[in-house]
Amino acid sequence: MIVLAAIALFAAVVAAITRRWKTVLLAALLWPVYFVGLHQSWWGSGLGDGWAAAAIGALAATAVGATAGTWLGKRLAAPE
Repeated sequence: MIVLAAIALFAAVVAAITRRWKTVLLAALLWPVYFVGLHQSWWGSGLGDGWAAAAIGALAATAVGATAGTWLGKRLAAPE
């Protein structure tokens, strides 16, 4: 759970800095690419037990963090 909280916090900070909704889309694309790479042995040593739960948790934490960060960044930004 601590790892998922750290992932969500990192995504929120990056999204708040960029203040772009594309950050949410990018975050949603990165985790599937990471797990496909593990499965194909592009990096790491393959998938272990519980990989699906880890993938869903990481994707959800990143999506929630990036969405919240983007929203907060836009709310706190100086009016244009």
